[in-house]
Amino acid sequence: MSRYVYRTEGVCAPEIHIDAEGGILKKVRFVGGGCQGQASLVSKLLRGRPLREVARLTRGIPCREGYSCGDQLSQALGLLQKGQLPSPPPLKTLRAPRESVAFLAHAEGRPDALAKAADRARAAGAQEVVLLGDAVSPELAPELNGEVLEVVRAQKILALRGPGDHLLAGDGQLNQKLSRRLAAWPVMLSLRVGATPLLAFHGGYVMDLPGFSDAGRFGLEVMAVSELSLHLTDESVYPALEALAPDMAARVIIFAHTRRWKRAQLGGRTFLNVGPLLGQNAAGRPRLHLALVSRGKRGVRIQRRSWAA
Repeated sequence: MSRYVYRTEGVCAPEIHIDAEGGILKKVRFVGGGCQGQASLVSKLLRGRPLREVARLTRGIPCREGYSCGDQLSQALGLLQKGQLPSPPPLKTLRAPRESVAFLAHAEGRPDALAKAADRARAAGAQEVVLLGDAVSPELAPELNGEVLEVVRAQKILALRGPGDHLLAGDGQLNQKLSRRLAAWPVMLSLRVGATPLLAFHGGYVMDLPGFSDAGRFGLEVMAVSELSLHLTDESVYPALEALAPDMAARVIIFAHTRRWKRAQLGGRTFLNVGPLLGQNAAGRPRLHLALVSRGKRGVRIQRRSWAA
């Protein structure tokens, strides 16, 4: 079953969320406003009907100023049948819990550093190595970016698409095979370490992708981190973030937007901003950095691990 998001015009509900499969409407939600009782009734009555039939039944229903929720649904279904209605940004879910997971970010065309970091992470006990985005760099030669993607494949790194990856996947610098590989990467990852649910993503660019919704799965986490706290850089909004935290499905939210290491414990949730893979020590020597998240006696244990590059 596929889910789609339509941003409305002229009606109280700013979004319509549609679940469809095999040309059949499985579920519809009018999100963010309007009469929820009436919207729920409409959803129940339309569930299980063919998309074409629902589009026909709801087309042209009047309400005010030429718009109605029904007609907006018809418009959405018309776009869906043409293949023009966006799905939410791709989310990968790992069903089985892990004991230990390594998170790193901003490899940016450094295949040797990425391979060494993956080896170090697994030697430290990581069952999964997660790259939070920007494996490649638009400023590098295509062959170097290709080498990084080969490391991701060979090392079985679970890579998420960052803004640099997203840009490079569509600008024609890479061959079609590598571009398709980049474009197929998810942009968010849901998993558990022990019994603790985690969400990982790169940063605020996710909100600009077609189909993103604040009301979608993990939309609150992404919005609160990216828009409200500016990726933990605005501590004045920490009380607001703390108030929202209990409504979040994930208990640990990991991202990499600002290229700075920062951790905050707010409202029973852990927020972790992971810095770049390659950094320097006090003497200016290159170091590899990653975050190791492991199952602890109570929740998870988070360590910042570092090795000579």
